[in-house]
Amino acid sequence: MTNNERILLEKLEKENIESLSKRGRGTELEKYCSWIGISKHGTAREKAIRLLNWYDSNTYKERLKKYEHLKLKINIKTGTHGKTVRGSISQYLWLKKIRPAILTKYNYKCSICGFEPEESERKQLHVHEIEEYDFDQDICELKGLELICSSCHSFYHLYRSYSVTTKAQMDELISHFTRVNEIEREEYQEYVRLLQCSWRNESIKSIDEQINKGYYDCDKIVTFKISYAIPYKEEVVKQLKKKGLYIEN
Repeated sequence: MTNNERILLEKLEKENIESLSKRGRGTELEKYCSWIGISKHGTAREKAIRLLNWYDSNTYKERLKKYEHLKLKINIKTGTHGKTVRGSISQYLWLKKIRPAILTKYNYKCSICGFEPEESERKQLHVHEIEEYDFDQDICELKGLELICSSCHSFYHLYRSYSVTTKAQMDELISHFTRVNEIEREEYQEYVRLLQCSWRNESIKSIDEQINKGYYDCDKIVTFKISYAIPYKEEVVKQLKKKGLYIEN
């Protein structure tokens, strides 16, 4: 990292879009863009966005530590393209056996925010699969099942949530997130921005590594491990084995 880059990191630490975009800062912004080799073209706001994106990409790992304590975190579905244990077994086993057992275990309450719907509204409670992926071996390991409400679940699939909700619905979901975590909306926005840097960098790295190894394939077969004592585990394993999708621990 050059000396100019270090100076710029310190300067941008206290800046935001509004402060950088103020009238009279055009020459200053062009200088900063020159320091780090990014485009100087466009409006002051466009230059400010590029500078802050550069700042985020160089500081996100350390700044994300601020949000490690959050009760409700944000995630995205990582690279197995929707291939899960739930999607690989019969819906009867999942809906009629496993789901009722998890509902009872968590006493019909969201394990994150404590939401307890009326009996007729229990469809708002979802059984979420906690998974870990081994991309080298194309293995998805099921490490647990938790009961969470639809609002909390939305943040485990954030990109999808933005694509299928209206602006008003997403605004209410964000309010839910800030209430559960007792943070301000500005902190939510920063958290999402930093996560986007992390996801972008890790996704590019993962895909590049697989392409270099010569086996990146969106239609690859994913096999499963189960390291958690889920309800009806023997039946689940039996069904997965029948399809050749189960790997012994």
